[in-house]
Amino acid sequence: QDRYGRLPESVERLFDYARLRRLAEEIGVISIDRTATGVAIKLGEKARVAPEKLMQLVASREGASFTPNGVLRLDFNEEDTNDALETARGVLLEIRAED
Repeated sequence: QDRYGRLPESVERLFDYARLRRLAEEIGVISIDRTATGVAIKLGEKARVAPEKLMQLVASREGASFTPNGVLRLDFNEEDTNDALETARGVLLEIRAED
């Protein structure tokens, strides 16, 4: 940074995406898809999530649902929409199971 200055925004976003992808792989997420109103996170059968944390998130967050086939759907508010990658990463950190 001293020599070349700050990283371009596009490179920062690429690193954000890489951090999200790495965390998703660790937890056992099959896919993360952007929807018109938020995000849909498909969890694998052996996903390392804490069921009580997942249900607490769904109960406490407006517009959140969890389907029987393992899809967590979240509606984003305006603040979440501005930083969707970081919001999705925060959700995964919130529901992951502790070792």
